Amino acid sequence: MKKYSKFVAYFQTAKNDSFLSTFTTHSTTFAPQNNHVLHTTFSKTPLKNKGKQKLFSLHHHTIFFCAVALFFFPALTPATSAQISSPQIKKDKKQPKENIEWLWQYSPPPAEGRENELVRDERFRPFLAQYLTAPQTFWGNPKTGYKPLDETALDFLSVPDKVLADDNRYLSITGCVFRFCPSRGLLWVDLNGSHPLVVFAAIDWIKASKTPSEPGAEYTLWIFPNHPVDPEHIPAALTHSVARWTAQPPAGSKVIQQITAAILVDPDGTPHQIPPATIGANTFTRPPSEQKAQP
Repeated sequence: MKKYSKFVAYFQTAKNDSFLSTFTTHSTTFAPQNNHVLHTTFSKTPLKNKGKQKLFSLHHHTIFFCAVALFFFPALTPATSAQISSPQIKKDKKQPKENIEWLWQYSPPPAEGRENELVRDERFRPFLAQYLTAPQTFWGNPKTGYKPLDETALDFLSVPDKVLADDNRYLSITGCVFRFCPSRGLLWVDLNGSHPLVVFAAIDWIKASKTPSEPGAEYTLWIFPNHPVDPEHIPAALTHSVARWTAQPPAGSKVIQQITAAILVDPDGTPHQIPPATIGANTFTRPPSEQKAQP
């Protein structure tokens, strides 16, 4: 025991002497531990920024994951990959139902409806501006410019005619241009569904033909739906409304207008020339004796 006690006392004295010497000579640094092993070589090249090392490792993990995904899912489409890599993209919310039921109050009774009141309704012009947005090139001139479609429709309905209802679902609103009733308009509305079909049709006089007061005058029928309509599958209710409308002469005349051309215009302005009978022009099913337009 005495032997070990001497050793302990000896090392304590030596340690204290070394500590005091180091503290006195190097006041701002600490000597490394005597048993610390220094490595002169590194297993990998050290990086100054440890963040880069983590990013490098993450990059390799990403490549490995993509390789595994391509191996097990070779038919993975780009769209599917985009959905996987971008989960934050949200689907569009379902659009609310468009409520235009207020139009129905202007239908019969009375027998021909109440178009005067309809045109003066404060909601009517915003309704036209919302649903009639296609470009048009028949009302106006190239030098001064063409009117927007909603303003054109308002011009063609400025002299009120009728508001008719069919099948408790469809409305047909008719009128003509102030001081020139040979230019007539039809606004047809399908009130069914969350996104109603609204169609504006206009009868435009072909100036190269005879005057409107003569039986041989010719007209073009322009049709503007707010949704694309297949020329081969035009709604039967629309053709019936056009047939009934074109079977009547303009106000103040007894001459039924001869529709010799019909142009169906897509919402983006693309025109499609169609046979007038396809849209029901100059064909009226009741009674059979009036199926053809009278000269």
